[in-house]
Amino acid sequence: MINVAKLKAGEKVLIHAGSGGVGVFAIQLAKQLGAFVATTTSTKNVQMLKDLGADQVIDYKTQNYINVVKDFDVVFDTLGGDYTLDAFKVIRNNGRVVSITGPLDKITAQQLGLNFLVKNIALFQARKVLKLAKQKSALYRMVLMNPNGEELNKIGSMLLKQEIIPVIDTCYNFDDAKQAFEHLATGRTKGKLVIEFNN
Repeated sequence: MINVAKLKAGEKVLIHAGSGGVGVFAIQLAKQLGAFVATTTSTKNVQMLKDLGADQVIDYKTQNYINVVKDFDVVFDTLGGDYTLDAFKVIRNNGRVVSITGPLDKITAQQLGLNFLVKNIALFQARKVLKLAKQKSALYRMVLMNPNGEELNKIGSMLLKQEIIPVIDTCYNFDDAKQAFEHLATGRTKGKLVIEFNN
């Protein structure tokens, strides 16, 4: 969201699934950058996301975000599927859509070192998204997480200063790791799950 979308102070960003493990961090990072943050969640998590700093919290159980979000600079897509396609309905011309679950774009396919055949299959699967991006002169990127010590140090500093507050749903013992992954698979976690290793 920062390196690819280059979100700046005063811009508007929509972050899907704000109460999830990625969303709670993304909201707080975007606010640290000075952006206006809208996010989607279910009714029970609305207040939590307001407390984390979200300016506009859209309860997907009672509202369709497409009807209330318009001309945004950035959409941070954590859900994929139709959410990736619909992102182009809410961004302005020349906006940016960054996805962690959508189809591969040309740059990411090259970064992965895919061979010619596999890369072209991936880009064929992305044709709808790429067409929508072209119609709006928009940037579309699917990003993968890469280890980056410098960025982790920055986030660590924000955590120490309490500029970002970690949200932990449940702590599991290592022996209960299977339950933790079953919990994660429900898609109903608030923030992160933690697995503790015994000494």
